[in-house]
Amino acid sequence: MAAPSRAAGFSLLETMLALALWLATLAAVSSLHGRALLDGREAWLRARMERAAADLHLAMQTGSEPWRRYEALRLAGGGGTSPEAARHWARFAAELQAAARPAQDVQARVCRGAASAAPRRDQLGCAAQGAWAIRIAWRSRQWQAPGGWREQGLLWPLGEE
Repeated sequence: MAAPSRAAGFSLLETMLALALWLATLAAVSSLHGRALLDGREAWLRARMERAAADLHLAMQTGSEPWRRYEALRLAGGGGTSPEAARHWARFAAELQAAARPAQDVQARVCRGAASAAPRRDQLGCAAQGAWAIRIAWRSRQWQAPGGWREQGLLWPLGEE
């Protein structure tokens, strides 16, 4: 009886190499999928923030109050202002809080400031001079960013009163 030929099948080493290559490919595809989910969530959140800013802008344009009445308002609590401005702001704040998780620490204000200054959570960019704008800042979960969080900002120009 003749000995079996070594070319008749796969060796253990070839099988392990193929399995390792397959696992590396699977890990890369999984990583891409996870990143796409995070990017999709971030795009959805930005769209919600833009929609909330657009709704507030429309309410401000159709309302009878001057824009400076909105300047004292904060997300966490009111400020002395008219009932109409407080009602518009409460709806805006509810939209932002519904879109974001509490850990994302959303900050927003209506104020004057430089149009080139991107809003940040610790400094929204408000100043005594400049164009009126709705300024929104939040942080989002990013696995490659330092500390796992990345600052995001939205500047919605209002134009002149």
